This record gives sequence, C-alpha cells and structure tokens, in this order.
Amino acid sequence: GQPLTDPARHNWLKEQHPDWVQRCWWWQGLYDLSSPGLREHKVAVLRDLLDRYAFDGIQLDFSRHQPTLPIGRQWQHRESATAYVRGVREMCLEMEERTGRPILLTVKVPETITGCAQDGLDVATWARELLTDIFVIGARTLTIDVAGFRGITAGTPIRIAATHDAHHSTDGYCSPSLEVFLGAFSNFWAQGVDFVTVF
Repeated sequence: GQPLTDPARHNWLKEQHPDWVQRCWWWQGLYDLSSPGLREHKVAVLRDLLDRYAFDGIQLDFSRHQPTLPIGRQWQHRESATAYVRGVREMCLEMEERTGRPILLTVKVPETITGCAQDGLDVATWARELLTDIFVIGARTLTIDVAGFRGITAGTPIRIAATHDAHHSTDGYCSPSLEVFLGAFSNFWAQGVDFVTVF
C-alpha cells in the first residue's frame, strides 16, 4: 500500500477545514460532529447522492470509527450528533415527499446504551423523535444489548438489527468458524432482533 506520507493518501477536505477535525488515534484525525459546518456539508453530500441515485436508504455508521465528538466531552456534545441525525432524517423525509419513494435511515451504533452514551450518541432521544427506522447494534463484538434497545424503542416502528464485523475484529473474533457465527446469530435471534447484518 501507499506510505502514510504519500500525498495521494491525504484528505484534502480535512486539510481545508481543520476546524472539522479532531486529532486522535487516526493519523489524519477524525471528523468532529460538533462543527456545524461539517454537519451541513455531510447532509449536503448525502442529499446530492440521493438526488443522483435511487437508494432505498442510508446508513450512518457510528460504531466503526470513534470519536465523532470532542474527546472526553462526548456526552456534553450529544446534541451535535443528534442535530446531525435529525438533519439527515429531515433531508430524507423531504426527498421522500419530492420523489414519492420511501428512503430508510439506519444508524449503526455501539452494542450497549451505555456505550452509545460514552460516545455522545443519545439513542433514546433518537428513538423518541423517530429519527431512525433501524438501529443496527454492535460491530466488533458478539455481545449486544438487545433488551436495552427494545426498551428505548418500545411502542415505535423502529426495527433492531444485530451485526458483526469480523473483518475489523480483534484476533479472537476475526474470521471465526461457521459454528461460531451460527451460535452467535442464533443467540441474536433468541434475544429478539428483527434481522441481522454483517460487514
């Protein structure tokens, strides 16, 4: 692959908008949703994609790479993440009205309500305001809090999906045998998920 110093690997958008980025474990830094300009840009990009292509929906992935809010102050900035999800939801609803075609919004989040809160993701508010159609919970683990998400989505049409990302997992969970997957996904079903996804 290309060395980290190769200019082709540099993210021009992050270089042009350093206020949209926070320094962290990733050498280029990660986007910081506490920046209104970044949120507006991301919604505009998604709107452009939906204008160009007849997607059935969008998934916002909040579990693959964190942090997305200022480190150590994520919960204090939770409204920034909520404002982003709300902006995407409102844009999707506008597109639905204009095209007459439903556009589902899925959010992929950490495996527990507590984990979401640590990352500044106020999933209870997202559920209460019906900002998503589907919660996809989990990523690199085979343990998820289905009951917790059932608790915040009770009485709503929001569906719950379990997921597992074997590609980005730790060595113990990377490329497990088919029997491990069968057991894990059977466990997800037994806990009451609506469906399962994989990465």
